[in-house]
Amino acid sequence: MNYYEEIIGRNQTNFISMFNQKWQEEISSHKLPYSQDSQIMSGNRLRPIILAWGYYANTSHIDHEFILDFAICIELIHKASILLDDLIDNDNARHGLSTFHIEYSKSEAVLYAIFLIDRSLEIIYKIDSIHNTHYTSILISVINNMAKGGIKEICSTKFFSMQDVTDIINLETTSLIENSYILGYQLSSTPMNKMPEEIYNIAHLCGYCFQVLNDIEPFSSPEINKEYKGSVNFDVERKRKNIVISYLYGACTKSERMKLESTTDFLYIHSLISKHKIINLIMEDIRFKMNYIKTNLTLFKKANSSYYFDFSHFLDDMFNICF
Repeated sequence: MNYYEEIIGRNQTNFISMFNQKWQEEISSHKLPYSQDSQIMSGNRLRPIILAWGYYANTSHIDHEFILDFAICIELIHKASILLDDLIDNDNARHGLSTFHIEYSKSEAVLYAIFLIDRSLEIIYKIDSIHNTHYTSILISVINNMAKGGIKEICSTKFFSMQDVTDIINLETTSLIENSYILGYQLSSTPMNKMPEEIYNIAHLCGYCFQVLNDIEPFSSPEINKEYKGSVNFDVERKRKNIVISYLYGACTKSERMKLESTTDFLYIHSLISKHKIINLIMEDIRFKMNYIKTNLTLFKKANSSYYFDFSHFLDDMFNICF
């Protein structure tokens, strides 16, 4: 079986094609004035795709239809988080287009985000009620973590603390990607099956690495970041976490730290990042973690070599896009 083609290939019967069709139907069914909004309809679908990879890690039986509703639930939560994140950060653009709260209003952004979260829980709760399963608890846990992470980021003053920033990343961003893979895997397992530790490791590190690479973008590609968000958005100037700053603070001299604590001068911060080779340091850590993902993937090498090679191929493609 060619898992890569079945999940994200070019034919109309693969998972991502079926998902996009189902997503369009889902958003239209809301009967709200946002069915053509670019922020809602567009996206890389990373989290639903990760869920599909989790599902096929444990089965070779093609059944995209079975996992579509779960994938929709994951994407609904992701879209809600985007609306709230853009509103809180007061971003004017995403993907080079006006953000939801700019195109409509701040009130609509909050209310629609609540609606999307509620709709996600409604879908999965209905599945649980029919089949006597307990998948709703996974989504509740994810929403709980994301909310806690967001509150911690807004209230925190410890933007130079590696531990605090890592905690926020794990709660706010990693949690959804991690649980997408875990939920997918659980969907193809019997309730009595014990989850292999390798599955948790793969799921967690995928989420963490994608977020750290996202944090690097304003410093490694400010022109892309400006086009994407309307202005160079390096977080610390708005009292938001960015792991690049945490790495930098640890590498700075005492006098550099004092200035870093009080400045939002992008050029100065960028000069320190270059001086201390922070991007190279972070990339080295990311490559180490990617290799560890591959080590955990050897769980499948003998049992299902096609999955092992195809999922490795997918991860290489995704991380290369980020690089």
